[in-house]
Amino acid sequence: MAVLVAAAGTGFVVQALAAVTRRVWLGPWPRPFAPLAAAGTVRRRARWHRLVEERRALEAASPVTRTREQQDRIDTVAHRITRLAMAEPGRPTWMGDRIHAVESIAYHRYGLDLTYGWSRLWLVLPDPARTELTAAHSAFAAAVATGTWAVPYLLLTVVWWPAVLVAAGIGLTGWVRARAAVADFTTLTEAGLDLHGRTLAAALGVGDLTEGAGPLTISEGERITDLVRKGR
Repeated sequence: MAVLVAAAGTGFVVQALAAVTRRVWLGPWPRPFAPLAAAGTVRRRARWHRLVEERRALEAASPVTRTREQQDRIDTVAHRITRLAMAEPGRPTWMGDRIHAVESIAYHRYGLDLTYGWSRLWLVLPDPARTELTAAHSAFAAAVATGTWAVPYLLLTVVWWPAVLVAAGIGLTGWVRARAAVADFTTLTEAGLDLHGRTLAAALGVGDLTEGAGPLTISEGERITDLVRKGR
């Protein structure tokens, strides 16, 4: 009975700690860790800008005609930029920056504030799109739960040192799966915005689907943002 109670209690603790794991991976971090988060964000942003400047320098060195080798160097740097962050970093972690990048792209490319506009966009998405997004979000939640199980195993090292290997394996597995799930979720979110942003504009009366296909214009996105913010 004691073992069963302990197992059940551990399960409840892990469920509670999952929110902590999610916040550590995505940010923003709690106030006591704000200076550490800010320092990490500054380092990521500085590295991102260095890579952007390197790419611009390579492009400027051969603006008209390029050899295959020159183009490969440019493509390599571009890949390093997008691998680090899809937009200027604003969070201390890679997963947090993937979410931040979608928000940044939505605002600067379409004028849409996803903080307020996402729930409205979700309601006008077709069922296949919502199914894919739900599956990606569920995969991330499962990965968070997996990664959080590393905590009780880590505590077990006090009485059994090999548990640290189990904890490391479980934590790494959850982290890798979470990265993949976040990448899928953010890619699908950006695609949903590209394909169905005009549907949201039409539903809110700031656009007309008969005017032609294509993504949101900045003016439409800004009008949507004004509507959904409601002065907030």
